[in-house]
Amino acid sequence: MLLERHFAGIYDTESRGDVLIKGKGVMETYWVHGRRGEHTNTYLEADDLDERSVLGSEACKPIDETIIAAADNPLYREYLLQNA
Repeated sequence: MLLERHFAGIYDTESRGDVLIKGKGVMETYWVHGRRGEHTNTYLEADDLDERSVLGSEACKPIDETIIAAADNPLYREYLLQNA
């Protein structure tokens, strides 16, 4: 990961998992929580969010629908088969 290569040990990160990026393929993505050692809790845990907090009044798709839609993509299917 770019942050870890150039700023090793400075940032507190957490893997978000694999995401299909147009033009790049499947890439691992990360949450960046802030600098290590800072004791501010400026981010919210996933359990603290409700569906409307991110998209206003629009509802989010359930994660299962998102995964199913991504699995229909041939590039993502190929990635899953290679990394199974």
